[in-house]
Amino acid sequence: MRLPERPGSINELRRRLATGELRETRTVEFKREFPSNRSLAKQIAGFAVEGGALVIGVAEDPSGFKVAPINCNGARERVEQIARDIPEPPVQIESHILSSDSPGHGVLWVEIPASSAMLHQVEGTYYERGDTQTRPMRDSDVADRMRLREDREAPIQADLHVALNREEPGNGRWQGRTCIVVRPIGASENEFFQSARAPDDWKSFAYALTQPSGMLQPVANRYWGMLKSITHQSAEHLRLSGALFGYRDIEFQESGAFCHLSYCHDWLPDCRDDILADGALLACREAIFIIGAVQARTGQRRMWDLAFSVSNVQGKKSRKRTEERFFGTRFVPEIPRDRYEQVLSGVTTRQLERDPRSLIEQLADRFIAECGLEFDEELPPSFFEQAQASVT
Repeated sequence: MRLPERPGSINELRRRLATGELRETRTVEFKREFPSNRSLAKQIAGFAVEGGALVIGVAEDPSGFKVAPINCNGARERVEQIARDIPEPPVQIESHILSSDSPGHGVLWVEIPASSAMLHQVEGTYYERGDTQTRPMRDSDVADRMRLREDREAPIQADLHVALNREEPGNGRWQGRTCIVVRPIGASENEFFQSARAPDDWKSFAYALTQPSGMLQPVANRYWGMLKSITHQSAEHLRLSGALFGYRDIEFQESGAFCHLSYCHDWLPDCRDDILADGALLACREAIFIIGAVQARTGQRRMWDLAFSVSNVQGKKSRKRTEERFFGTRFVPEIPRDRYEQVLSGVTTRQLERDPRSLIEQLADRFIAECGLEFDEELPPSFFEQAQASVT
């Protein structure tokens, strides 16, 4: 279900209400003032099934919906506490205040992305959103979603394995490669880019992000190149000018999902038997950067599933970026596995924006550890501070 785009200001909200662009629907609910905690928890739980927005500070009169600012002191804290404490399991939300001219007053815009838990209950009852109201779920619908939830990671794992079985560019010269598959939870097939606007819109979007190499044959919806921003950040802040030098095989889908395959020259079989493992960490950072770019382009904010894999690395040795090719006396074990995989389900926009480092660590820390390296040394916190500053 498509989430409504959040207004940038209270005046924009007024305009969109006046034109009818924003109205109560399956994904939008207006409230004149705060409902009771229990009622608010039900509405949050209902929206969490497919996603939506609860807007507090909008009143209805015979002529339509009008902005009616509320006292916003403590409003965000209250709604976030309700979402955290009352529904079971807790619901991840994002709240924003659209300020009015009156100090401390405004409209509270609460975004509830589609939840990875798939259903939430309040006082023993599961809720969902109908056309314009929240209602209890039928037992049969609850049972269906329970079955889906039991195998929550299966779709993203299947996408990962499909990506790993795709043909490789460069006549398969790359032995080691990193693959990251990303999918927005609950998005329809053409949610992020309407079919009438594709493929031209996708193409311009992709080429705005990448630096096409011009060395490989074009494939529909797939783009070869390097991400401009992250590559420059890596060279400037980590002195890793070669860490990401290689092909990026990025396939975009209109749902907002994408597959990101990374082929690093450091892993070429005719170069050396050791690898610079931080290429996998920076590929994860690239994928998070792309999610941010997709959301900024479309105005959509969702929860995401991420799947990560590093393959064809068994028997190689790792070295720090600061070290020479030959290690001297440092003991470097051979990498014990041929493939490393990890799935993160239900990653929130807030996590992606505010704490990308912890997400990358969850995805790739086992691989880095078995390479005999330290995560903090290979991708220090200072990189994320600089990357965040450049993105914002």
